[in-house]
This record gives sequence, structure tokens and C-alpha cells, in this order.
Amino acid sequence: MHREFKLLFSPIVVNHITFKNRIVMSPVGTNFASARGEVTQRLVDHYETRARGGAGMIIVEGTWVHPTGQAFIGQLGAYDDNLVQGLKTLAETIKAHGAACLLQLHHGGRHANPKITSSQPLAPSAIASPATRITPKEMSLDEIAMVIDAFVQAARRAKEAGFDGVEFHAAHDYLISEFLSPYTNKRQDAYGGSLKNRLRFLLEIVSASRDQLGPHFILSARMNGEDYVPEGLNIGETAQIAKILENEGLDLINVSGGVYVTPHMIISPLPMGPGVHLHLSAAVKQAVRIPVVGVGRITTPEFAEQALEDRKADLLALGRALLADPDWPQKAYEGRTADIRPCIGCNQGCIDHLLRQKPITCMVNAAVGRDRKYAVTKTDHPRTVVVIGGGPAGMEAARVAALRGHKVFLYEKAERLGGQIQLACVPPNKEAFKKIVDYLEGQLRKLKVTIYLGTEANRELVLKKHPDVVILATGAVPARPAISGLDGSRVLTAHDVLAGCAKTGQWIVVMGGGMTGCETAHYLAAQGKGVIIIEQLKWAGHDIGPARRLLLFKNLKEAGVNFITNAIVQCIDGDRLYYQKTTAESGEQNVLSGVDTLVNALGVRSFDPFSEELEQEVSRVEVIGDARSPGTCLNAIADGARVAHAL
Repeated sequence: MHREFKLLFSPIVVNHITFKNRIVMSPVGTNFASARGEVTQRLVDHYETRARGGAGMIIVEGTWVHPTGQAFIGQLGAYDDNLVQGLKTLAETIKAHGAACLLQLHHGGRHANPKITSSQPLAPSAIASPATRITPKEMSLDEIAMVIDAFVQAARRAKEAGFDGVEFHAAHDYLISEFLSPYTNKRQDAYGGSLKNRLRFLLEIVSASRDQLGPHFILSARMNGEDYVPEGLNIGETAQIAKILENEGLDLINVSGGVYVTPHMIISPLPMGPGVHLHLSAAVKQAVRIPVVGVGRITTPEFAEQALEDRKADLLALGRALLADPDWPQKAYEGRTADIRPCIGCNQGCIDHLLRQKPITCMVNAAVGRDRKYAVTKTDHPRTVVVIGGGPAGMEAARVAALRGHKVFLYEKAERLGGQIQLACVPPNKEAFKKIVDYLEGQLRKLKVTIYLGTEANRELVLKKHPDVVILATGAVPARPAISGLDGSRVLTAHDVLAGCAKTGQWIVVMGGGMTGCETAHYLAAQGKGVIIIEQLKWAGHDIGPARRLLLFKNLKEAGVNFITNAIVQCIDGDRLYYQKTTAESGEQNVLSGVDTLVNALGVRSFDPFSEELEQEVSRVEVIGDARSPGTCLNAIADGARVAHAL
């Protein structure tokens, strides 16, 4: 054990179960289960990889307990006895690697998805979901009793399957949270009003579960310390609730925060710092004797150790960090912190995919959801591989190819690695993207990949290496739509602006309101410049996830950035930009005058300078990343991994 992390790797006893360390895998939804909620091999592989990586305890993702409560199409289920065998396989697999395991039990409440359940959602009060816009049915007393029993029976199934305990999901605006919070509970009966009444639903679940399952089965609850909304649950009430639940037989409390209208507090995105909820777990810890779990962007072992030393919590839950690197615990234990693949809080592959009803993945770890397929194996036929382009796709392809035993040469025409990530780091609050470059470059040098910087590859240079495989990761260049005046002297590309290659005036129009346009606008507005974003669609930021979009648009508003949406740029004439509103019936032309600088953020096109030429002389040529099809950093790294694993 590394001497700096003594607290992090000290054991702790919860109920009668000893956790080998203080690292908990948070219950991050995956959408890896079948449509009926059955355990799949993909799900087992996902959790086995993280158990093998050294986590002391794994909380398996939110599992629906009743047909009215399913929220996601691939959500795990515990609503029927027929599911026990699959859950047993999952529990046995996790425990075989020395990790304790809990099953989180969940009911979506007003956020249950009626397209899946084919029924009106249930909730304590008939208040519409901000996500689905559907108003739920206020639960009758019979329905309350029915769902309480569903939680208890699901807990029984978890015990029969061999789990060490269950965690009741009482946070984040799902059903139990909706009962607890005055923000969503407007009932006038025994289940609403006072704190005692709002707690009654959860208290009856805990009490009945303890009575049925006996004393030696861990009961945990994940709760909001704060809802972060007016009239919401606050830390004072949460501390009182925690004490009452402890007296009722609860063994563990997992303290989080946020509801659906404050998504940045549920899954803290990139701009937010580490440990966003630890002040809440610290307050709960002062109120109870049972162990408390702290959560919220805990990404480094150094920060985790300090949080334990400061008595912010007894255990620390890592969710996205263990998606990014399942071996985070083992690497920390061995002191190999530089080898930990960093989570940057982008949310693009995990939460954004989950909310879109897609299986999750991870920007920095393409193996998420493909754990078996992307397990690194040494090749029996080492090859010479030339990678052209040192952006995220090229770096990942080179890393995986080298791990597999191939001899790899990488050419990058710039003086530093990173490609478009170097530009992604420039806007405010995006500095963490640099961690991806630092990690990949460190791994390439550790793997002894030969790197040529400031070297633009050409046919002759490549063929001198006698490659068996050439991987072209040459990226993309700014698109130039057929707009009159787009080549004018006042027009710059977003790439040039972020790279610092060109000066801008004081009054700026950014053409294109996607992620690149919005972040470029934020960068310029932070310099005190006046900025307008013009976007063809009804909404700007269409390609930005909900938590990140909420914060970014708050910052844009505070910086004075204005938006013109439903607008098509027609032409540019000197300091004037002409556009037409797509909602206007008359076809009337509008104009913005006195513009100092126009920024082209209208997308990119692939740049593939010589794959066809090389295909005549190299047996295998692969084009990846933006060079194949423009996309995100997530797409680029996934493409690099895909090709390298197939070599």
C-alpha cells in the first residue's frame, strides 16, 4: 500500500461486513440490462472489471422494483422472482474479486418513462416531471402500500441472490426523494406535510425490510443533503432524517444532492470542482454514528485521502472515475497515480447517453460497455504501425496498438500532441481537457512509442518505415458553406480564434450555436467583448448535455451573450451580416450592422490528404476519427481504440 493513502485503504466494518478499503463504486446507470431488466453478460463484465480493479464495495446501479417505476430502457430489474438467478450471477462475480456489493433499489416516480411502462407515472403529488412534461398520478394509500411492498420484496430478492445489502434510492427527484422533499410532496394526509409524515414512506420501507431480512443484511439509503431548489430538502432536515433512520436500523447513508431541474448538482460537469457534496456528508456524519458515504467529483487519490482525513465522510463513492479507469483503486494502492486515466467530468458518454436511453460509454475509456471485447491481449503477430496525427484518435490508436505489442511510430505536424483537444482546453472552465493529452502522452512515452513532433508526414516518410499498417488520424478542417462573403477579411474560424492565431474586434457575431460556437462565444465574452450567436435551429447548444448546457448558458447570459435562433445566414458584406428567420412567412431579410468580426463555427469537414495514395503501397490503411467522419472527442477516442484492438 502506498504510504500516502493509508486512510483510503484502511478497512471498515458495515453491519457485519468488512470492506477492504474506503472506495465505493457509485451506482451509475448503464442501460446494459435487457428490456425486461434481466442481467446480461455485458452487465456482468462491466461490474467484474471494476471489482477486479480493487473497489472495496460496489453499489450496483438503480434497479427497478415495480413495473410502474422503470425509467430507462436498459435498466436492471428486481421486480420479479425470475430475475434472481441473473442477480445471483452478478453478485457472485463481484464478490469473487473481494468486493462487497449492494443492490440499489429504485422507483422512478414522476420520472418513470411511460413509453416503457405504458402507464401513467406515480408520485406523491400530481406535479409534472420537468423531463417528460407528463403529470403523474397522485398515489392512493393502496398504491403506496403496493410500492412499499415492492421495495421490500426486491430487497428480499437481493438477499436471495447473495448481495450483502441493498441501498434505497431516496435522492435525485425519484419516488422516495419526492416523498421526502416539500418541493415535490404537497400531500395533506399521513404521507405529507411535516417532516415526520414526508419521511413515513421511506421509514416504512426500511422498517419492513429490516423485519423481513433480519439484522445481518446491510440497509443503506442514498439521500439528498440538499435539493438545491427553493422549498426543497435542506441539510438540516436531512441530518434529522438520517438520525431517525439510524434508530430504525439503517446501516449506511450515502449523501448526494440535486434534482432534475438542478442536473449539474446530480452529476457535476466539467466546470465544477471536486467534492461538491462533501460538506453535506460531513454535516450528516456529525449527526449519526453509522458510516456515511461522500460523493461528488472525487477523481484523485490525493483528494480522496484528504477528504477522509478532514472527516468529510467515512467512505467515498466514485462513479465516473471508475468508468474512466476501473483500476483506479489498484493503481492508487500501488502509488501509480500518473497511470490513472482521468475522468474530466465531460458527461458525454455516461450521463448524456443514459438520459438519451442509450448504453453508456466513456470519452476517455472506450472499453466501457465493451470490457470483454476490449480486454488488452498481446498479439501473436507484431506489426509495424505508423500513425499519422497526434490528436485524440491517433494517440489512443497508438496507445492500444503499443499495449498489444506492435511497434508504433506516430507523426504529428504540430510541435505538441493533442490536436483539437488543445483548442478544447481554451474556453473558460475547459482546462481539464488537457488531462486527456497529458495522460495519453505519458502512456505513449512509457510504452516507448516513437513520436515525431513538428513533422508533417508524407508518402516517402511513411514508406521508409516499411509499415504493415498505416492509421490516418489527420482530423478535420473548418467547413466553408456556400455563403457569399464568408472569405471576407472580417471572417475568422473558431479554430483560429481559440488557437490565438487571429485578433478579433470588439463586436462579434459567432455563426453556429453548437458546442464549438457557444464555447468560442464564452471565450470571447470573458474578454469583455460583445457577442451574438446566430443559430439555424430553434435552440443553441443542441449537442451539449443537460448539466453542462445549464452551466454554460448561465455563464453566457452573465457575460452578456445574445442569441438569434431560427436564423439562416444568407450573406456577409463588409461589416454587415444578412440573415433570414426560418419562422418568418414573408421571407424578409434581416441585417446585423457594424460587426467587427464574424466567427465561422459552422462545423468541420474531414481532412484525409493521402489515404488513397497509400492504399496502393501499404497492405492495410485505416482512416479514423474526424478524418473518417467529424464527431466529438468521444467518437475520436472510440475510433482509435476500435481500430487498434482489431489489428
